[in-house]
Amino acid sequence: MGTKLTVLTAATGFASAGGLAPLMSKGNIEVYYASSSAAPGWEGKTPPPDYHDFLNEHREEGFTNDQDLGDGLAIAHHDALVTAVYAARNAVSKPVPKPQDLPTQLNNITFTPVRGASGPIRFEQGSGGRRVGMDIPIRRLH
Repeated sequence: MGTKLTVLTAATGFASAGGLAPLMSKGNIEVYYASSSAAPGWEGKTPPPDYHDFLNEHREEGFTNDQDLGDGLAIAHHDALVTAVYAARNAVSKPVPKPQDLPTQLNNITFTPVRGASGPIRFEQGSGGRRVGMDIPIRRLH
């Protein structure tokens, strides 16, 4: 069969390529990818504090296939929206926040984390707008 080809990637939503697993197996290829969350890996373990609330809401909205959470996209989109709403609600301008008010509020998510499905969302001074305190799961596509 020859030498195995191992591919490492950080492409968002890469798990959707799971349908290629038979072809990869035939070609002796394995793929590891970085994900924004590890929902399938949390089963039987301790997930982030607010994940179960998210999962219950997800199911109540009619999404019955938990495998849809496997690539982290639904959770990432949820957490991005929750963070943006948090910033908008805390913006100082009245009655409607202006776009220039939001970066200040996002920077204020240092001391009071936002409750995200992937865990507490917070930023630190000097983080360049990147979330801190979160592991980056590495998943194997098979």
